[in-house]
Parts: sequence; C-alpha cells; structure tokens
Amino acid sequence: MTVRNLLTFAGIVCLIFGLVLAISPATLIKMIFNHPSFLETTIATSRNYGILLTGVGIASLAARSSTPSWARLGFLVQCTVAGIFLAVYDAYAIVKGIYNAGTWGIVALTAIVGIWGLLLLLKERKIMA
Repeated sequence: MTVRNLLTFAGIVCLIFGLVLAISPATLIKMIFNHPSFLETTIATSRNYGILLTGVGIASLAARSSTPSWARLGFLVQCTVAGIFLAVYDAYAIVKGIYNAGTWGIVALTAIVGIWGLLLLLKERKIMA
C-alpha cells in the first residue's frame, strides 16, 4: 500500500475510462445508464471528461515515482476527494435509477481509490510535518 501503487492503479483506471470516453463515449454510456440518450451535448461532454480523465491518468503515472513533496501530497488529495465523492455520487445515482446496477463495480473502484488515498494522505502528512 504505497503511493506508487495507488498512483499506478489510479492512472491505469483513469486511462482506461478516459480513453473509452474520449474515443467511443456511446460504449460507456450504454453500459452505465438505464436510459441512455445520445444527444450531441452528451457525447461532447463525455469526450471532454474523457480527455480530462486521460490527462489525470497520464499525470498519475508520471508522478508515481515522486518523492514526498507538496506536489505528491496534492495528488493524494485529488485521489482521496475524487474517489470518495465519486463513490458517494455514483451510489446515489444507482439508488435513484439513473445508473444501472452494473455500475456498483465503478463505485467499488472509486471507493478503493478514495479510501486508499485517505490512508496514504494521513501517513504522508506526518512525513511532510
């Protein structure tokens, strides 16, 4: 359970979902939503988030060998906040019927990243003090 492992795991997950959203958003939209709509705005927004996720994935992989620093601490904060908030929001969307039940896997992935990041953040904070 190291920062290197977390950033590698998060980087790979972000790259996979980011590239799918950027290249073929309809594929992921069909898998996640109960009632998918393919408006031009939905596709454009999905592609934008796909590009963002791809960038975060590349940055995470590039930072995985970094030594303790404020920048690395920032990556841990990003992993923690995004992971926990996404897990909560996605669980809410499943319960409300927006996402289908197959999305529980995404909830698990984001929760793992969030909790893992939080544990490392607490450990890293002591190093930076």
